[in-house]
Amino acid sequence: MPVVILEGQRIPLTPEQSATDESIVNTLLPFYPDVANATISRKVVDAEEHIEIVKKVGTKGNSNLIKLL
Repeated sequence: MPVVILEGQRIPLTPEQSATDESIVNTLLPFYPDVANATISRKVVDAEEHIEIVKKVGTKGNSNLIKLL
């Protein structure tokens, strides 16, 4: 069973949920909104698929204010 590693948490997914990067994002987006812009990498460890999700660093707060300037 594929396992997502996100912020140190291990989240098991079904093969259908982990079939594509888009399906992973759609599955996790309601619970982890930052996944929308994250980097996804896959590797096999001890015959188990590990899907690592790393959030991209961005600005925090007031992003609309910066756009106005």
